[in-house]
Amino acid sequence: MALFFRADQIVGDLGDSRFNMYVLEHGYRWLTGLDKSFWSAPFFYPAANVIAYSDNHLGSLLFYSAFRLLGQGRETAFQLWAVTIFTLNYFVTWIVLRKQKFHPVGAIAATYIFTFPLVMAAQNTHIQLAPRFMVPVAFWMALRFVEEGEGKYLRRLLLACAYQIYLGIYIGYFLILSIGSFFVFLLLFRKRWNSVRDFFQSRGPRATFRRGVDYTISYFCFLLVLLPLAMPYYQTQLEMGRRSWDDITPMLPRWQSYVHAPASFLWGSMLHLGESLPAANEHALFLGVLPCAAILIFAYVCWAERLNAQEVSIGFAMICAFLFLTVVTFYSSGFSLYWYLWKFLPGAGGIRAVTRCMLVGIYPLAFVFGTLLSFLLKNRIRTGRGWSNQFVGLAILALAVADQVGRVGSVSKRECERRIAEMQAAILRIQNHDDRRKVLWVSERNGEPYFIKQLDAMLAGQDLGLSVINGFSGLPPSGYPPEMFILAGDCCAELGFWVRTHPGAFANDSLLEIGPNCEVPRDFLPIPGKGFSRIEFGRFAHVWAVDRLAELQLPENPGQQDERVVSFDLATWKSRSVRVAGPDEPEQTVHLVPGSPQHVEIRIPPGNANAVIKFQTDVKGKKPPGEDRTLFFDVENLAEKAIRPGESDR
Repeated sequence: MALFFRADQIVGDLGDSRFNMYVLEHGYRWLTGLDKSFWSAPFFYPAANVIAYSDNHLGSLLFYSAFRLLGQGRETAFQLWAVTIFTLNYFVTWIVLRKQKFHPVGAIAATYIFTFPLVMAAQNTHIQLAPRFMVPVAFWMALRFVEEGEGKYLRRLLLACAYQIYLGIYIGYFLILSIGSFFVFLLLFRKRWNSVRDFFQSRGPRATFRRGVDYTISYFCFLLVLLPLAMPYYQTQLEMGRRSWDDITPMLPRWQSYVHAPASFLWGSMLHLGESLPAANEHALFLGVLPCAAILIFAYVCWAERLNAQEVSIGFAMICAFLFLTVVTFYSSGFSLYWYLWKFLPGAGGIRAVTRCMLVGIYPLAFVFGTLLSFLLKNRIRTGRGWSNQFVGLAILALAVADQVGRVGSVSKRECERRIAEMQAAILRIQNHDDRRKVLWVSERNGEPYFIKQLDAMLAGQDLGLSVINGFSGLPPSGYPPEMFILAGDCCAELGFWVRTHPGAFANDSLLEIGPNCEVPRDFLPIPGKGFSRIEFGRFAHVWAVDRLAELQLPENPGQQDERVVSFDLATWKSRSVRVAGPDEPEQTVHLVPGSPQHVEIRIPPGNANAVIKFQTDVKGKKPPGEDRTLFFDVENLAEKAIRPGESDR
């Protein structure tokens, strides 16, 4: 544990670690009534459902909240939360393995490899991946269910999987893939279809039917338990769209990934073949010599008939589960079987960093290693050599530690606290006791990475109870200008666009700015919906349609009772016709040729809040030189104005 944590340090960096700290603190504030909504945290203001852009920590925020209620500050509570998580990972795994009759030393070695592997050290900045203590429980319950077939073991298996998903989306997702393959292979190795047939013959169709109903109800309850978690993420996917295959491809493991160990003290100088891979830090998947050697040694011991049939079937099912996860996620020469999961498996379209699969895949190898070590130590006792067990056990534990120990990055807790104190002082100085100014926007970077400044604003705003336009997460909201996300330039035009797509959310007298002073416009604009790419800014704001069908969403404008006119220009790379339809207007057809934009106006009657303007074209899109997207038509110069009774729209 001391290798991962120090009292004056926070594991990770000033980026993702502090984002996780923000989410945990937001959960505590929500539980204590300081924040009104859990899913709509006050960053990326006024976007809703922003917690669903990343991991939510719902499964572990009670641990953090307990430390906060005991009087610890945010940074200290975050440190104690992390220590608690790794402690649970260790002791839950050890207890599960001891329940499965592992030798104490074998259980300790396997537990260490699972809790503190090199792949976890490489991911230490993504501390949201640390909670994994339901993984051993799920594998154990899957084993018991295959052995006994009783509904109680299925319920415990599903409960463990559900809780792991609440602990972390990534680990839960890869656990489901691993458990499914482990379950199938164990059924095959144990030939459990004979037991099903015997149960049917001995107990009859009524008992078989009752057991089937029991299984069905258990699965239904599993889905019901996940529903409150799944809905916000489903809404986010509807809003943002699934991640493209091009987004996921760089994060699929290559062969170089498994011989890349930059964080390892022992192997780091030799194994760095993944340095040229995209996002090389995500590809540090070397699992250690001992876990990999365990596969070959286990096969030899089984061939020599040293293990009993039960141990053989479990061990090979574990190895096959590991190999399944490895093969299905592997990418080579432009092909991966994972494409089929991305295309057809619900939820897979939201998983980007597939390389994180080995945080689950390490458990089957740790299990096999622990099985071999337990066999060795128990055999020495039976052959009268138990006197040297202590020495052998300690030697193997030392090898396991040396094999897995890696460098863990950290940041000074004092530095984190200093940055927030300085940001708070700047905010209070500019606010100058004006209670109307409750919406914070920080565009001043001072040469620092954008994510550090975004998180400074988020954390300082959290302490002061402000709504913060800044934000940092796995995704920005739909329509959030990229320049605002990376804090490029003064962002005044982009800030104006953001407020115009969220009318009434904030105004000049409520805005608290650190950086260039921007004037907030009072009109508003439609929001690009499905079929459109992100807003782009240059000489003017515009948005490309990347599908034949596209929509502009009209935002709700509180207090707006007048008729409105939405106007824009349509342009294209390729001659085409575009059909445009407003909420209560006949469809109009606009004929486009390259280099000749056409002006369009749509009248929006009063009372059409959240109405949609629909676009449709039948001509194929074009991929211009140097452009990855297929583009159909461009919407430029978006504008809106109200038409009061008696006025003309001209």
